[in-house]
Amino acid sequence: VELTVHCGNKKIEDALKSMKCGGHRENLLVVECRGRANAFFKLASSMFDGPFRDFSRQLDMLKRIKTLELSFRDMKDIREHMESALSPERLSGRSSLVFFGGKEMSQEAIDAIAFHFASRDDIEFNYFPGGQESPLLVVGVM
Repeated sequence: VELTVHCGNKKIEDALKSMKCGGHRENLLVVECRGRANAFFKLASSMFDGPFRDFSRQLDMLKRIKTLELSFRDMKDIREHMESALSPERLSGRSSLVFFGGKEMSQEAIDAIAFHFASRDDIEFNYFPGGQESPLLVVGVM
């Protein structure tokens, strides 16, 4: 049996890593996750249909995924978030952004976010309706 674990709890993660090393468990991969958004993006990015031993090579790529959970009050707040949290300096070296909008995300907000990244040819931008109650926006950066 081959097992890949995406764990958001540091104590459990450490215990699994210890089990893997101490027990020489080559059939266990532990993916480090920091929070629910990070775990979600890493899980979604690790859909892999090749041999298990080849999946371990993807762990380096998964470590590059950074996530943010954003909530905002109005359109001005959205623009401020885009300018500060997702500035070109902070995105340096990253090539993909994935946004999951919550249930209350307005079309106006979606359009504002898309417009913000429309002129950036160095960043691939995707928006999906996530449907989550909170936060209003989950952002994955790779």
